[in-house]
Amino acid sequence: MGKMKFTVLKIKGLSNEDVAALIGKTIDNATTLSAGLGAVSNAILAIMQPLHEVFAAQLNRLRKSPLTNLINSKRDKCDNSFAEIKRTTTFHSKSRDATKQAAADKISYFLAPYKDLSKKPLATQQELTDEMLIKFANDTEISDAATVLDIKDLFIQLKADNTELIQLFDQRNLEVGSRTEASTDLRAPAVEAYRDFCFSVEQAINYTPNQDLKNLYVQMEELRKKYHALIPKEDTTNDEETDEVDTEM
Repeated sequence: MGKMKFTVLKIKGLSNEDVAALIGKTIDNATTLSAGLGAVSNAILAIMQPLHEVFAAQLNRLRKSPLTNLINSKRDKCDNSFAEIKRTTTFHSKSRDATKQAAADKISYFLAPYKDLSKKPLATQQELTDEMLIKFANDTEISDAATVLDIKDLFIQLKADNTELIQLFDQRNLEVGSRTEASTDLRAPAVEAYRDFCFSVEQAINYTPNQDLKNLYVQMEELRKKYHALIPKEDTTNDEETDEVDTEM
């Protein structure tokens, strides 16, 4: 029988909120079963817990920023505009009007690299939206196709909203960055401890197995699969194709 090994999880593809939730739930599960973990895993658990606490606390302060609600509202507007563009394009792709169908096909092809835009981490979403809109503005053929489908105004609105979203996001980063430590700075040590803990559990269950370890392994594996599913497929392709293990495990 081969050794038990956790599913590869490309943690760098997860948002800070998802990373905090993953580590926090892992700590909860491990604490319940700590009696069967062994000295090494328990030692790492004792290190991981306070690192996670300060990381999560910083995220909570970030959520309480007066700009957060504005950012969330503006992001919703961007998401709604983009969703409407996609819905309208899909509708006209089945049109009996050959001109509209051809225009829809052009827009569909143009949007293909950005279809999962709204599922990206906020900073990535802003960057890719800006990239898409620059291409749109510089491509007369695509702009004309949008006019045919009567969605050019949606692209214009999306540009305005995304520009405001970027400004709000930058303002919040400045505000949070002026505090003691930013959440991005606190993420790395928490993730490193999580990675070490996963490795210790793998080693323990392969060389000194017991029922508590087996139960914890199953719980952690399910968590990893759950959060792996949140990562857009294109963000996981490179590591999987080259069989490289993400350094964040």
